[in-house]
Amino acid sequence: MKSNETTSNSSSSSHELTYILSRIAVAEEKDELAVLIKKLDKKIKLFYANLANQGQLQQKSLIKCYETLVNVLKENQHLNEKENLHVRKIFDQIFVQIIDMTMKILSEDLQWKDSSLKTIEKLTFNLIDAILKRDASETNLWPFKSINPWILLYRVTMKRDTNKGEQFIVSYVRTIHELFGKHENCLIENGSLLEYFLLELIQIEHPDIRKRLSSNFINEIQSTDENDEQKSKLSKIMEEIEQCIYCLYGLVIRKSKMKYLNDHNCHSLELTLNKASIVFYALRPRQLPGYEGRVSTITNEVNTSKNISFSIDCLVMNYL
Repeated sequence: MKSNETTSNSSSSSHELTYILSRIAVAEEKDELAVLIKKLDKKIKLFYANLANQGQLQQKSLIKCYETLVNVLKENQHLNEKENLHVRKIFDQIFVQIIDMTMKILSEDLQWKDSSLKTIEKLTFNLIDAILKRDASETNLWPFKSINPWILLYRVTMKRDTNKGEQFIVSYVRTIHELFGKHENCLIENGSLLEYFLLELIQIEHPDIRKRLSSNFINEIQSTDENDEQKSKLSKIMEEIEQCIYCLYGLVIRKSKMKYLNDHNCHSLELTLNKASIVFYALRPRQLPGYEGRVSTITNEVNTSKNISFSIDCLVMNYL
């Protein structure tokens, strides 16, 4: 009985949403569009709540809704005008809900057609393009209140091509960081953007880092020999890691490399216990050097690692 009732509710919600979307797609009057967007905001949460256990239908409905809204945004530039700011905020919030739901089901073990992923990738790219064309000069604010379009684009691209290597990851992180840094906003959402991509960079060398951090266990890194090509690759990854850490926590890891760091005018975040664990994992050397007579082989990187380790000890004491 419950199953029939759920299916009935899903069907009703689907019809209502489809009707509103069809009206939005052809709305010619600004006032009419504003009213429809407000109606859509009320219906969309109920719609996806009813579809929670229907994966394939959920995918198709999400893509259809996403596609309609991106097209509406492209065809209604007046939404970017100052007098329509309130309506645009509601419209953006609907986008945020759809993107969040898409990211959620991307994380689930569901079958995705490449054509569906390609559509989401294209729509997200178009959404980002529309966002970046907005004029935020009047409010001096970043013109979209979520980092998830940039994360969704990254995740869909990686899901479409699992062979994307570290070169793509490093290039993507650098591009996104420079984009937000140019607007002095790379610590948007309390640093969530940089923290997400910092873990992605660390994950190149340590694929299980998220698992280890969630279990609060950091084991010894196995020492391995590296050729020149691997060292060059690691150097580029470290440059991006150090830029992220510099913006997030104001830490300069290698003074000799300080001139290569870009100052995005960030107000550094507090280095809490959890954050310090991530930084420590990223920066500690693969193998602690020994002491050879009077010549110390302890480098700045090792000293930095020791300082962070000391900071973690202090933080632990404060938590106890």
